[in-house]
Amino acid sequence: MVQRHGRVPGRYILSAADDGDVSGFDREAGDGFVLYRKQVPDPRRVALEMIESRRNSPLGPVMTFEGTGTTLFDYDKAVFVIGESVSAQARSVLGEAIAEWQQNGGDPVLLVLGDRKPFEGAGCRRLLQPDVDGGGTSAWLRIALRDARPWTDVIIALDPPAWSSQVLADLVRDQSTPWAPWVVTHGDAGALAPNHIIDADLNEVLQQAHKRARMMRPRQL
Repeated sequence: MVQRHGRVPGRYILSAADDGDVSGFDREAGDGFVLYRKQVPDPRRVALEMIESRRNSPLGPVMTFEGTGTTLFDYDKAVFVIGESVSAQARSVLGEAIAEWQQNGGDPVLLVLGDRKPFEGAGCRRLLQPDVDGGGTSAWLRIALRDARPWTDVIIALDPPAWSSQVLADLVRDQSTPWAPWVVTHGDAGALAPNHIIDADLNEVLQQAHKRARMMRPRQL
């Protein structure tokens, strides 16, 4: 649908059929149609990439996804939500990247649902875990994030549970100035509107993002 006869899509695509997620586009379903809006890179994230070579941060880029302005940096105040359906392979890749970041002074907050062993085995710290079930989890998460992360630059929500999506969406809404959090999602994120969507194999995307970030770091002579 997106590319036919060599044509490059513009800012909007109006389709009579729901073709699912399209890389680089937000999807909005209507009455008998689906509107795809091209995702515009966050100008702040683009600017951060442009000046990265002039910074002297301990680690530098942590993960760089596809496209411009899609880099997570070591100075970002980040929140990760890892849902139960995230595979063991993806957890291992992410655990390695986060442990490396924490060893270099990073302080991301991680909410891990399901298997925590890949993160604990990699040496990750600051793992949040709900201590209540049902509707109380939303209230718990609001308090946990308020205490652990008063300010958030980046939210990475990978197959997030439904009860967490509204909490994260409210965080984005309430923190609109001087800038809103940059949001990366995989899977159904409910009310949480993404700036960047991962719509390919999560394990492969995370591996490539970590590899790109390492290539962007200055070489030690």
